[in-house]
Amino acid sequence: MARLITLLILGSGFYWLYRQLTEKLKNKTKPAEISQKKMVQCSFCGVHFPQDQSHAHNQKTFCSPEHLTLFSEEKGLNTDSKTGTDKTDSNSHE
Repeated sequence: MARLITLLILGSGFYWLYRQLTEKLKNKTKPAEISQKKMVQCSFCGVHFPQDQSHAHNQKTFCSPEHLTLFSEEKGLNTDSKTGTDKTDSNSHE
């Protein structure tokens, strides 16, 4: 009778251990699902981030509206927020 109880306790212990390990493996695979998003690079700072969080302008992507503005100022562009196009200053070419 003592052997039967010992086998039941050992069997329960192994089953519990098996369940714990399989739960940890399931949790480790979830972050891989997040990384399936398309990643893009900010044209100003070079940081990679998900495309659905990007601020696009003239086929360039930016991680924030501030970087879009800074990029435009650095390149001497005037950003027209209504039309979404860059307009260069006509006096800067002279």
